[in-house]
Amino acid sequence: MDNNPRKESRLSVRRQSKTRLDPLHIPPLDTSEPVKYVQQNLCHRKCNHVQTSLRDVEDEGQVLFQNFLKDQIKREPAIAVNDEVFERLSCYNNALWVEDGQALQLKADSFMSTRQRKDIKESSAGVDLSMTHEQFKAYLNQFYFRERAKAREILVLFFLCSDIAIRALRESLELYEKYLTWSLLFIKISVSLWVHQQGGWPAVLKTPVHPIVKICIWMAVSAIALFTIVRLNKWKASGVSL
Repeated sequence: MDNNPRKESRLSVRRQSKTRLDPLHIPPLDTSEPVKYVQQNLCHRKCNHVQTSLRDVEDEGQVLFQNFLKDQIKREPAIAVNDEVFERLSCYNNALWVEDGQALQLKADSFMSTRQRKDIKESSAGVDLSMTHEQFKAYLNQFYFRERAKAREILVLFFLCSDIAIRALRESLELYEKYLTWSLLFIKISVSLWVHQQGGWPAVLKTPVHPIVKICIWMAVSAIALFTIVRLNKWKASGVSL
């Protein structure tokens, strides 16, 4: 038996210095697995309500008008409306469009009591319901200026088309459907492009803060800040500890 202490010492050092490596795992190089698409931040899209295509704006505009018309029909107690009339009007299939519809309705409610609304009612009451499609477009173009359109002009347009459609509904369902179709075409062709250029229906329907309101808010904030500074200076001068 070999009891050489020097040899045992060398063996001990070698054992202590030995390093154990974990096995190296190499991922497979199989690229047949489809790449998963990570959807954009939905919260960002919802908060900003971004509409990226003209088709989206066209579709929403027509749905907004149909629900606007539905509300106006319900306000006419003299019309006996059956379910068939409302079934022909598209409902909202997008939760974000519902928000725009509510914003549009708020504007319409505040517009109802204005003199301009009465003028629209009188103008639409004098329309000849036997006019052609071209005559109908020419009539609407008197009130809608596509090169310098505003949200208020779109509201006027919706009321005009609704008033005429309701008059047609009193005559016959067929006449009503004709003016509904013509109104939707006008909104799609003549209105949607301008709305798209403004950033979509949410951007058009949002209620801007009036400049006078902005000035009042600024003055109120400034007055509060000035009052606070003056009181703090008085307290410091009187030696009151804060």
